[in-house]
Amino acid sequence: KSFTLITNLFVQVGTSVADYIANEDLQTQPFVLALGNLSKLEFAQFFVIIERRPIDVPTLSKAIDTCFNCYVLFDLEYSPLSSSVWNFISNAIYGMNGNLTPTGSTVKNFVVENLN
Repeated sequence: KSFTLITNLFVQVGTSVADYIANEDLQTQPFVLALGNLSKLEFAQFFVIIERRPIDVPTLSKAIDTCFNCYVLFDLEYSPLSSSVWNFISNAIYGMNGNLTPTGSTVKNFVVENLN
């Protein structure tokens, strides 16, 4: 389950995301959902789930970026299970070094790309 620190859930291709979200006891914090074959690490589709609402994203890197931006944009605390991974992403990839204040362009880009 160590890989679940980034992606909380893997489900098989063909699974209805809407049914899965409706029937599972899921956390409300943003997380990445990958549809595919975990044993072969082959994934067909990625989603960021926020408050049981799926956002379809084209790649794993875009899913991680979108999920991270949700944490920053909505000023959410990381889940204790995944906080070390999100802190690493914050520091190593985004260079935020503990500063979780989004810039105007970060907010604007997130809204334009995901909510329009």
